[in-house]
Amino acid sequence: MNYLGGASQTYADQYNPKAEWAIGAQNISYEIASSFLYQLPFGHGQAFLNNGNLIADKIINGWQVTGIENWSTGQPIVLGSVDNGTTKKRTMGR
Repeated sequence: MNYLGGASQTYADQYNPKAEWAIGAQNISYEIASSFLYQLPFGHGQAFLNNGNLIADKIINGWQVTGIENWSTGQPIVLGSVDNGTTKKRTMGR
């Protein structure tokens, strides 16, 4: 028994086990990841809307825009779902 269950652990060609080696479909040769953060210039001490009252300043001050970007080689992983007939369909009002 192996991690795949009750599958055979032998080679297709016992005399040439190197023929079983290959690069996987999900191989990633190169990957670049980056992130950014931008403080929005609103509120007390900032460039815009800096002379409002205390309540307005608490609402608009301190907001940021952030993001993460990722570029990589390889095949994309396609996620999907399967309806095997055991799921219940809901209807509104019942």
